[in-house]
Parts: sequence; C-alpha cells; structure tokens
Amino acid sequence: MKSQNEHWQKKSYQKVILETKLLVVDQILTGYISNNQASKKYDVP
Repeated sequence: MKSQNEHWQKKSYQKVILETKLLVVDQILTGYISNNQASKKYDVP
C-alpha cells in the first residue's frame, strides 16, 4: 500500500496540432501502430 506522503505526478504532454492527431488516429485505425506505440512515439495520451 502507498504511504500518504507519496505524491503522484501527473504526466505532462505537449500540445498536439490537429494534423498530428489525425495522422496518429489514421495510423491506429489502419493497424500500422497500436495505441500504446502511438502514445509513446508521439508523446500523447
């Protein structure tokens, strides 16, 4: 169990432009990359 003194840090993401979002979604839907791979590659949630 976690102690009360441990603080969770929320991961911060940079702003993503619309074209990048569409590219990522397209790659996921076509099966080129998985959700997890896209999240790591493009640093998006």
